[in-house]
Formats: sequence, structure tokens, C-alpha cells
Amino acid sequence: MIKKLLVIIIILSVIIPFKTVMAEPVKTIITAPTAFINGFGGIDFNFEAHVFNVGTGTSAYSNGGLSASISYGFTDMLDVGICFDVGDLNNGGFLAGPVDFRQPKLFARLQLLTGAVSLAAGYDARGYRTYDPAAKGYEVTEKGYYLVLSQRKDVQTTNSIANITAGINVPDFENLQVNAFAAIVISLNEKVLLYAEYWDTVSDMVGLDGNLSLAAHFPIAPESFGIDAGVKNIGRDNLSEFYVRLHLLKMMYEKI
Repeated sequence: MIKKLLVIIIILSVIIPFKTVMAEPVKTIITAPTAFINGFGGIDFNFEAHVFNVGTGTSAYSNGGLSASISYGFTDMLDVGICFDVGDLNNGGFLAGPVDFRQPKLFARLQLLTGAVSLAAGYDARGYRTYDPAAKGYEVTEKGYYLVLSQRKDVQTTNSIANITAGINVPDFENLQVNAFAAIVISLNEKVLLYAEYWDTVSDMVGLDGNLSLAAHFPIAPESFGIDAGVKNIGRDNLSEFYVRLHLLKMMYEKI
């Protein structure tokens, strides 16, 4: 499956004509964080709808949810945000309930280095998919503490790499679980960017048995507003999900 998807990406990058494009700043690719932040006074807002347990007939789209997150740039180096998550929206019928309103989660990111390559450290308590109140955890666990390196080109050309990101995260210090992730953004043309990312434990990263996600990003208003649509955890039993995300970046203060 992974090899087939990579072949499709290569074919698309070859057949689309060359052109200069501008890309909106990316703070989170699909679920992978980048090393970039809002900057002082910057507000980053994301609204996401997702659906999983996709079947046929009456069982089609049997579960899903909504999430909204907002982060603020307290300095040119620090972002702090909060996420609100609602699950089970289609459990037994849309809004038939019971709808699962979950406890808000905090996240923060500190940029340690900026330049040709940017480095950031952060903490993210957001998990994904179904929530187990007894275990107080999500089906896809939170990132926890992470360290990430990113390289981004402010101006790209069609068929060029716009962003490369890689990092490690530790969601569970008690059992010392260490994960690794890698992500890429490719400029297909002036109206579409391709997002791809891969997650796995550090010990299994070479085996390519982790979670691959793909999405298309449409920069409606470059540098400020865009829409993502994609699939997370492709081919993973009981983990794959479709999602659509709206992303808005607003600068509240102009630098003097």
C-alpha cells in the first residue's frame, strides 16, 4: 500500500506543469507538528470534522466527531493553545446521542532555533478518536512531549517540496514509549498542496509498519486561510478515518 501511494505521488509531481506558488504557513501537517509558530499576536484556529467506522447501508459512517483548537503567540518564540473535542456525533444516528463532550486539552510549542532549519520543543495533550473515561485516554494517544525539526521554503515551485518535518515524541514516560514521525508537504500547483506523514515507534520505524496519512490542502487565501481533506492511518484496521479541516491564521498586531 505504501509503495503504491508513493508511486502516485511521484506521477502527480511529474505531470503537473512548473509554476511559482505561495504556501500558507503550516503549524500542523496532518497530526504531525512542525517547528513553526504563530509569532507574537498571531492566532491560529483549526476546525476539524472527522468520520470513521465507515461501512455500508445503515452502518455507513457510524461514528465521528468535531474538534476545534485555537493557539495564540505570546511571544515570537512561544505558542499556547487549547483544543475542544466532541465525539460520538453519529453514534446511532446523527446527534442521536449520547454525544461525548470531552475535557479541553492544552498544547504549547517553543521555537528553539530558526533559520534554514527550525527546531521546536512542545507538549500536546490532544488525543484522537474514541475516548475511554476509565483509562482517561484516547484510542490514538496524545503526542505528549516532542522535539521537531522542520525546513520550509517561503516560495515554492510546482512539483517542489515545500516543507520537510521530522521529530520524536514521548507520550508515556512511565513505560518509556518513544515514537518517531516524518512528514512532507509538496506543492502540486498554485491551488493544491499534498500532505503526507508517517508515525511509528522508534524501534519499528524502519519496518514501515506504522501509520501513514495523506491529505490535500487547498490555500483559499494564501498565507491566511485554507482547507484540508484527507485520510488518517491509511489501511489500519479500526484506525482509518476521513477528515476535513478549516485552518485560519490571523495576525492581531503588526510589528513596528
